[in-house]
Amino acid sequence: MTELEKALPEVFTGIANGVQLNNKEWNRWFLSVKPSPPESAQLPGEWETKCEDRLKKMIVLRCFRADRVNFAIRNYVEANMKKEFIENRPTNIKEVLDEARETEPIIFVLSPGVDPTDTL
Repeated sequence: MTELEKALPEVFTGIANGVQLNNKEWNRWFLSVKPSPPESAQLPGEWETKCEDRLKKMIVLRCFRADRVNFAIRNYVEANMKKEFIENRPTNIKEVLDEARETEPIIFVLSPGVDPTDTL
């Protein structure tokens, strides 16, 4: 057992060995795109049943495909919470100003490539 496996919760014990023994299956999962990207595809071998809940699958996904974790989180929120938590809706500046007070600052959190200068 490696040092890493000693530090992991019991459910993940043996995953490194499982990847070594079934590297073709894991590689297929790692590279999967369509119809199921890694965050939606079944984990190889026994790991699909060992990681039966979405959170455990996200932990495995984070170890192998950190670039896909945001998609997995969106899927998790959509399945277990309200869809409105993941929907992007445009900000209506008039509504923001109507709710604003002189004593509280207005903070905009911008995404890359967004410039609200013209709207303001």
